[in-house]
Amino acid sequence: YSGSTPDTMLLMASEAVSHSRKIGFKKGEGLGLNAMANAYVNMSSLAKALELYLQSLRISENINDRDLMRKLYNNIGLVHSNEPGEERQALHYYFQAKAMAEQVHNLRSLSIVLVNMGEAYKNLKMYDSAIFYTQQAYKLVADLGGIANTFVPTHVMGGIYLAMDKPA
Repeated sequence: YSGSTPDTMLLMASEAVSHSRKIGFKKGEGLGLNAMANAYVNMSSLAKALELYLQSLRISENINDRDLMRKLYNNIGLVHSNEPGEERQALHYYFQAKAMAEQVHNLRSLSIVLVNMGEAYKNLKMYDSAIFYTQQAYKLVADLGGIANTFVPTHVMGGIYLAMDKPA
């Protein structure tokens, strides 16, 4: 669905949820709810997105789908990160996503979560922590795919130094 417009993405995901519920396919229902929530994020409807992410999380926990749980913890963290004053709540979810990514050695996912943690700490003005997690993400992506993949952590690090009013 991700290449679609949010409206099309929402329609397709809603149909997937409906069909999954009809046949009792809980994993499909959870994935569909996650996709619907992603569409709402793209439409800046964060409250609705959070509601759907939490529904999907309940399903993923009930069926012990740890991969979906990891994605949802990160997605829920992102929603909280986009709400001023919710950065600590975001970090609560990010730490859960981080632990799960580490357990299964999903380094690409771990690098994404670490960047998100760096952003959250930057917004809390906890710059040492922001730098620490962003540097970890940079090292991971550099090790995984070379210098070409380091744009996002480098960009985030620049934002941290800009917030600190220091040259990088």
